[in-house]
Amino acid sequence: VSTQSTWEPSANDLRTLSHGSFSELEVSKSEREINLERFEEFQAQVVEVRQETCDITTFVISPLNDDKLLPRYYAGQYATCEFWKDDIPFTRTYSISSAPSVSREDTTCAISIKRKQGGQLSGWLIDTLTVGSKFLVKAFGGEFTPFLITPMPKQYLMLVGGVGITPIVSILRAMKGLSSTMLMTVDVVVFYSSRHVEDFAFNADLESGTDDSITIFYTLTGQVPEDGSWTGLVGRISMDVIKARVPDLLQRHVFLCGPEGFADNLRAQLLAVEFPPQNIHIERFDF
Repeated sequence: VSTQSTWEPSANDLRTLSHGSFSELEVSKSEREINLERFEEFQAQVVEVRQETCDITTFVISPLNDDKLLPRYYAGQYATCEFWKDDIPFTRTYSISSAPSVSREDTTCAISIKRKQGGQLSGWLIDTLTVGSKFLVKAFGGEFTPFLITPMPKQYLMLVGGVGITPIVSILRAMKGLSSTMLMTVDVVVFYSSRHVEDFAFNADLESGTDDSITIFYTLTGQVPEDGSWTGLVGRISMDVIKARVPDLLQRHVFLCGPEGFADNLRAQLLAVEFPPQNIHIERFDF
C-alpha cells in the first residue's frame, strides 16, 4: 500500500534552483536593491562561442580569476557589460540565456547577442569576440523573471517574438530544473514567433528534456517552405490562436518578450479579454 502526500517546495529549495541562493523566498524591493549594491563587477573572459542562428551568437563567459564564482543571478535577467572599441568604452545590456547553476560549482554563464543592422556595437562584438576575449561585467539585473514573484506561480504563458527567446530560454532551462528535481510541477505554454524557419534559435535546447510540463508552439509569420516541411503554426500570434490552445489563459502569468510592436500589440489583446494586468510581465527589444 502506498500513500501520497502533497509536498510544497520550501523557500530554500526554490531559491537554490533560481540562482543558487539560500535566502528567503520573499524578496522585497529594498532587499533587491541591497543585493544590487553588493554586486562585485568582474573581468570576464569568453570560454566558448556558439552560433545560434545567422544573426544570433552566444558567448559563454567565466570570471577571469579562476577562483572566483559568478555573482548570483535569476533566470530571465540580463548582464550589463562594458566593452572597449577604438579606445572608447561602450556599456550595453544583453540577456543571459543560461540557467543559474544549482550546485554553484559552475563558474560560467552565457549571454546571447543579435547582430543589429546599422548597430554601433553588436556586429563588431559578434565578429570580434573569440575564446579568450575579455570584457567587464558590471551587473546582473532585471525584473523579468518568475523567481521574484511571491508566491511563485505554477502556470505560465510565454509569448515570444524573434530574439525575445533569449531570456525565455534561460527561464525554461530553470523550469526544467524545477520539474526534473520534482521541487515544483510547472505548466508552461510557449508561443514562439519568427519570420523565417532559419531564425528560430535554441531549438535543441527548447526541445531537449521537454516533457508534459512545457508545451511549445512555433509560429511562422514569413513565407512557408514549399516542400511541406513546416508543421508548426502560420501567422501572427493572436488571442484566437492562444485561447484555442490555452483555455485556462486567465489563470496564468504571461511572460511577453520581443520587439516593441509585437509586445505592445499582444499586451493590448490581453487587456481586451480582461487579463489581469498585474500578471503580465514584459521585456521589450528595440529590434
